[in-house]
Formats: sequence, C-alpha cells, structure tokens
Amino acid sequence: MQINRLLETVLILLYRKKTTAKELAERFSVSPRTIYRDIDTLSLSGIPVYSIKGKNGGIFLDDSFTLDQALLNDTQQEDLFLALNLLKSLGILETDKLLHKFESVFELKDWLEISLPASLSNNDETFTILRKSIFLTKKITFIFYSKHGQTMLKTVEPLKIIFRGQSWFLLAYLSEEQRYQLFPIERIKTVQLLEESFHPVYPETIDPLFDTFKVTLQFSKRIAYNLYDRFFHEKATVNSDNSYAITFEFSQIDDLYSFLLPFGKNVRIIEPEWVKETICAHAKHFLENNL
Repeated sequence: MQINRLLETVLILLYRKKTTAKELAERFSVSPRTIYRDIDTLSLSGIPVYSIKGKNGGIFLDDSFTLDQALLNDTQQEDLFLALNLLKSLGILETDKLLHKFESVFELKDWLEISLPASLSNNDETFTILRKSIFLTKKITFIFYSKHGQTMLKTVEPLKIIFRGQSWFLLAYLSEEQRYQLFPIERIKTVQLLEESFHPVYPETIDPLFDTFKVTLQFSKRIAYNLYDRFFHEKATVNSDNSYAITFEFSQIDDLYSFLLPFGKNVRIIEPEWVKETICAHAKHFLENNL
C-alpha cells in the first residue's frame, strides 16, 4: 500500500539522510517513476523531501524535519533488536521478516546471534492458538493432564502466557468456578478456539498462584567451566573446597529432576530437605524401572 511505502520512505530518509529513486524502487518493487510520484505526494503533504539530479544527487529530507514521538532513540532501537532476537531464538514468534526490515531501516549492526533451545518446540501449534485466543479475547477448550495423571477437559478465558521458574504457563480465568488458574503449557493438549468472546479481567497479583520453590545446589569444581557457560547470570558462592553453591527457583519438581540428570555425580542438593527426599524417590523409581 502507498501509505506504508510513504512512511517507510520517510523513515529511511531520517536514518540514512540520503537515498535514490533506484534504491527505493528496488526495495518496494515499483518503478522509479512511482517513487518520484511518492516524493511529490510527500512534498505536497508538507514533508520537506526533495531530489537533486546529477552524480552526487539523490533524494533528501530536510534536516529540520523530525518525528520525535514516532521514532526510537539508539538505546530503544538496540533494546527492541535484542528482544526480537530473543523471541526468535525461543521459536515462539516468526520475527525474521520484522528483524530484516528493522535492521535495514535503522541500520543496526548485526552484532548478536542467539541459539537457545526452543522451549516450546513441541508446542508450536498450541502456543499459536493460545496467543490468538488472547489477542481475540475468545474462550478456548483443551485437554489438561494433571500432575497426578488425571485427564480433564477445561474451558477457560485465556489471559496471559507467563514464563517463570524454568517453565511456561497459561494464566486463565475459569468462569464457572470463578477463579484464576495457572496451567503448565507442556501439559495442555488439543486446544480449540471457541467463538464465545469474553471481557478480560486480570487478577491484582499472580504470585499466590505460583507454587514455586527454591533449591540450593552444590556443583563440584570439576565442572566449573560448565557453570560459567550456563549460569553466568546466577549468583554463585565459592566454597572452601572450590565447589560452587547456587540457588535456583523452580515451579515443578519434574523440571528440577530433568535439570539435575545431566550433571550426574557432580551435583548435590543442599536444601531444602523435602526436595532432596523427593528427587531421591524419583531416582529410586527410575533405577527400579531400568535395572
């Protein structure tokens, strides 16, 4: 559409200071004549854009022109660039086209590349439907697998997707029960979008809904390099034997169990005691099933 082309042309001129009809024509897949008509349209609307012919010519925007409320400063540009890259690395949004346009308009350096495990890689379709239902404020139904092995059919008003304690959750309101609940997304299956709309009402706080727990782990010095690679953002305490103690927050005991397995004998649970007992029981059942 012309309006989008005109806006992007102004943004390009604001950040590049100069461009040519040929460059814009190739960018928008139109003819140079169309670009010149766009320039006339911008000029007639009061935007001080002009063109100069010749070797050093091109299309320019008067330096006095600004769009203070519509533009991002350098720090905001970098923050948005970082956020888009993080979303891309998680695999929860397709940001390639947006990143390409963002980089080309603002001329950001390609200084960052992130490759993280896609936490929702097996739940792409589920995540897509959840996101759509939240945006459209439509109710959904899904099959939910409880931690006790029960299978339940739920109809809810989806409000928000949350990441906390190493896990993804759906915050939803159960109108029939008149209460809010957090559903681990990995246990949500067969989601269906309904036609029934709702007016979203958010809880004042969601903290009471989280049944998170903290656990302090001790890692042997032999895997110190691994700690620096994986947990550089966590605060670690160095013990007298050069081992490391780090406190983590988890929302599900299964997440902790999966987290601990790769470390084998190089990690031990310091506290709390109930977590140690639960994990040991998990390990015992695992050995009984595999020996």
